[in-house]
Amino acid sequence: MVIDAGIIIIDAAILGLLIGIVWSLKYIAIIDRKIEAMDKKVIKIVDRIEEEERRELAAIDKLAARKKK
Repeated sequence: MVIDAGIIIIDAAILGLLIGIVWSLKYIAIIDRKIEAMDKKVIKIVDRIEEEERRELAAIDKLAARKKK
């Protein structure tokens, strides 16, 4: 049985592409997890800032209410 060189080259190219796709997906999954973790940290920081702003606005409202009296 003789195997044609063209078929070997095509099979090797297909195999190489499949390996490359799987390897890329591995790194895409890792990057996705890192982005998700960063997103959670940003949301946590924004929540802290919003809470601080709410406290400051409440304090300003109290001072304004006192001045009106």
